[in-house]
Amino acid sequence: MSWDNPAAAIVVVHLTLAGFPLAAIDATTGTLPRRQVYATYPTTVMTMLLAAAVQGPHLLIGVAAGASILWVFYLILAWLGGVGAGDVRLAPVLGAHLGYSGLVTVLVGTAAAFVIGALVVIALAPRRPTTAFGQNSASRRIPFGPALIGGAVVALLV
Repeated sequence: MSWDNPAAAIVVVHLTLAGFPLAAIDATTGTLPRRQVYATYPTTVMTMLLAAAVQGPHLLIGVAAGASILWVFYLILAWLGGVGAGDVRLAPVLGAHLGYSGLVTVLVGTAAAFVIGALVVIALAPRRPTTAFGQNSASRRIPFGPALIGGAVVALLV
């Protein structure tokens, strides 16, 4: 991302300001509250419209595609039991921000989220409670929201 492009700066700043409080909430409570996630929807729309006014309306195609693709992807993952409902609600916001830069950025941001999530799981594995048979207990789920947001920020900054 080039900081010379004011539209790109607007998108990254918005994701940072909207995303980091959500990541902190998810990290401490283990949930992405519906009300807080939904509050980012109108600000995301306004941010994307502002970026389109600066750079051109053509970028809204990528924004809509990114939001749709990530929402469907995380909806499927939730159906399979891989992510929670809060992650699904957050997906269109992240997809819109990533889609601003193009579909490759959507893929990079998604991959980065899974890499960050895997590193967190590996780092926390020795500290997780175990069952009588020495297996990690599934009673404590690791929040994925911080990894999702972190992956999106990393992809936009690279």
